[in-house]
Parts: sequence; structure tokens; C-alpha cells
Amino acid sequence: MFVHRSQKTLPPAARFPTLPRHWTINDWARVVWTDESAFELGKKVDRVRVWRTPQEKWHLENLAVNHRSGRQSLMVWGAFCAAMRAPLVFLNGQMTSTKMVQQVYRPGLLPFIAWMEQAPWIRGRKRILLMEDNAPIHTARVSTDWQNRHEIQKLDWPAHSPDLNPIKNVWKMMKSQISKLYQPQTVDELRHAINAAWTDFHVNLLYSMPRRMAMVIEMNGGPTSY
Repeated sequence: MFVHRSQKTLPPAARFPTLPRHWTINDWARVVWTDESAFELGKKVDRVRVWRTPQEKWHLENLAVNHRSGRQSLMVWGAFCAAMRAPLVFLNGQMTSTKMVQQVYRPGLLPFIAWMEQAPWIRGRKRILLMEDNAPIHTARVSTDWQNRHEIQKLDWPAHSPDLNPIKNVWKMMKSQISKLYQPQTVDELRHAINAAWTDFHVNLLYSMPRRMAMVIEMNGGPTSY
């Protein structure tokens, strides 16, 4: 049921003994995908393409420098399951595990899971699985104890695997849409644009999960094009 990324010296069959390679779309449709992301006011998100050989990957002329901009930004938490999305949660201040429980789990995650458990393809059949990365605010005892008390079952997530989380693609599409269509000038306008972009995106990334899993095996556990 779970994906494990190990050393590159291991063959794929040994490295992914419990990879859900035979999961159907209906299996993936019971996973609640979650993540946090920062949206900067006035930031351009256009991608720059560079032609290079594999040996030139880390040459300075082929790297984009990421400067600290000093721009105002908003941090949000989002979640979706199948074709359903939870209301975004705008996070306040530096996040801790306690704040995660207070600002996200209690008012955002728990009601969404309860709602999804009544979905016709889930109700009375299978448990909802929560997907979170391994950030300290998710793995701290305060967070895990709260989830255990509420009987939330988590998908065991491999480290350094953003390419397996489709919500990462959602953030990217939203930021591009905000930059091109909304061009907010104030924090309030940015907040409105984020909510609008979240409502507008089409939740069809679930169908990419079998391909993502197959590509992880094909790449011997290395990064994929996702």
C-alpha cells in the first residue's frame, strides 16, 4: 500500500515492495491530498527553459537564482479528494504543530474528511487516507496524537517525493493563473485571487497517479517529470 524510496543501488522490485502499483482510480479516490504553499504578491512564475547536457546541470549559467524578495505573501493550506476540494485555510504566523491543530486540522481537515466519508464511492466501504508530507509540523507528537484521537488513517509517505503529490501541480497552476489573469496589487486582492483560482481549477490530476507510480519505478526511485 505504501511507497518507499531507498538507495539507488537497489533494483526497483526490492526498493518498492509495497508500492500500490495495482491501485485503481477508485483506490486513489479515497486519498485526501494536502499541502501548504506560499503565494507572493507580484511574483512572476514564468518558467525559463535551458538547453544543456546532463553534465552541465549545475553550471551557474544554467541555474536560476532565487532571491529573497521582501514581498508580502500569504500561506495557505489546501486539500482535495477525488473531485472534491476543501475550503482553503489561510495560515497566520509561523506554523507550529499546535497551530496546525488549531488552524487546520480542527476547523478544516476534520470536517472535510467527515464530508468525504459520506461520498457514495466511499461510504461504508473503505477508510479515507490522509496524505501529508513529512514536515515537522505534521510529524510532531502534538499533530500525530490529535490525528490518532480522531482515528485519522495516514498514507505512509516517502521522503523527498513532491512529484507524487498532485496538489503540488495545483499550486503551480494556480500561481500561473493568478499571475496571468488576476495580477493582484494588494494582499486583499491576492487573497481573493487565491480563492478564485482554487475554485476554478479542474480536479483531474487524480488520473495521473498510476502513471506517477509507474514512472517512479522506471526512474529507479529518482525524480520524475511531475
